[in-house]
Amino acid sequence: MSRASLAVLAVALVSALVAGSAFAQDATQGRITGELTFGTADAEIDQANLTLEFIVLAGAEVAGTVPVTVEDDGTFSVDVPLDPERRYLPSVTYEGVLYFGQTPVTVSAEQPEAVATTPTLYATTDSPEGVHITTSSVAITRVDWATGEIIMQRTDALRTSADRTFTGGTSNVTVRIPLPEGTTSAVGESLRGELEQDVGLLVATTPILPDETSTIASTYAISYDVADDGYTLRVTVPFSADRIQVRIPEAWANEIELESEGREAEPTRGTLEDGSEVALRTFVLDDAGPGDSLVLRLSGFAPRTNDNPLAEPPGSIIAGAIALVVIGVASAFAITRGRGAEA
Repeated sequence: MSRASLAVLAVALVSALVAGSAFAQDATQGRITGELTFGTADAEIDQANLTLEFIVLAGAEVAGTVPVTVEDDGTFSVDVPLDPERRYLPSVTYEGVLYFGQTPVTVSAEQPEAVATTPTLYATTDSPEGVHITTSSVAITRVDWATGEIIMQRTDALRTSADRTFTGGTSNVTVRIPLPEGTTSAVGESLRGELEQDVGLLVATTPILPDETSTIASTYAISYDVADDGYTLRVTVPFSADRIQVRIPEAWANEIELESEGREAEPTRGTLEDGSEVALRTFVLDDAGPGDSLVLRLSGFAPRTNDNPLAEPPGSIIAGAIALVVIGVASAFAITRGRGAEA
C-alpha cells in the first residue's frame, strides 16, 4: 500500500474515532426545551430581571440546580445528563418573585428531549387593586380558664383578579392582619414570604400571584379577664372577603352572642387531638368589605384547661397546601439554603 493510501486511511480512522467519541458523548446528554409565557397584557418581559433555572430532584432530595439562558423571544434550551432518576423542575425568578412549575420533566435514553411547561410570569405592582380574600377562617382551639388565655388560629386565602403580582411596593408588605384585642403573641407562616408582628398587626410579605391562591396561616395567644369570664372576639379582614367564619367548640363557652352583622350557620363537627369529635358552633359574615369585622361576645368559659385542644387550621390547611406543592417547597428549600452543586 502506498504512503498516500496509508495517509488517507489514517485520516479516515482518526475521523471515525473522533465521530465515535462525539457520538458516545452525545449519547449521555439529553435536552430540555421550552418557552416562557407572560400574563400581563400591557407589559413585556424585562430580560434584565429574569432568571430561569431547573431544580434537580433525585428521589426525595434536591440535588442541585441547572441555570438556563433565555433567548430574547422567550425560548430556551439546555443540555442535561440522560438519567431517568433525575427530575427537573422549572423555577423562574421575575422582578424578585419566585414562580415554580408544577410538573418536573425527565430525560432518558428513551426520551432524550423533553419540553418543559414553565409557570406564567407576571409584572409586579405595588397596588392592591384586585386583591381579595376568598375565606378568612378562624377557630378557637384552646381555652385556659386558670390563666385566662385563648389560643386562636386563623387562615386567610387570598387571590387577585389583576394580571399583575402584588408585592407591596418598597416595604414588601402585602397583608396587614389586625390583631385581636388582648393578643400577647402572634406568629404566622405562608408558602411565600415572611410574617412578623408589628404594632397592632401581623404583617406578611407574601406576594399575591394572579394564578394561585396565597394561604396565610396564623396563631394568636390572647389574654382575657378571668374575673369577667368573657371575651369579645373581633375578626377583621384587610381586604374584601367572600366569607369570614369563626368556629368554636360548643362546650367551651356557655354563651356566644353575635355583636356585628352576620349569622350563625349550621353547626359542624370538629376533631380533638385525641381523635374524638366535638360539636362546633359556626358564625359567618358573607361579602365583607375591607376593614369589616365579625364580632362575637363569648362568656362563661369551661372552668378548666382544654387539655385536648381542637385540631383545627391553620396547621391542617398549611399541611394540605404543602402536600399539593411539595415539589415547589423542595425547590424553595434548595434556593433558600443556597445554590447547590450544578448538575
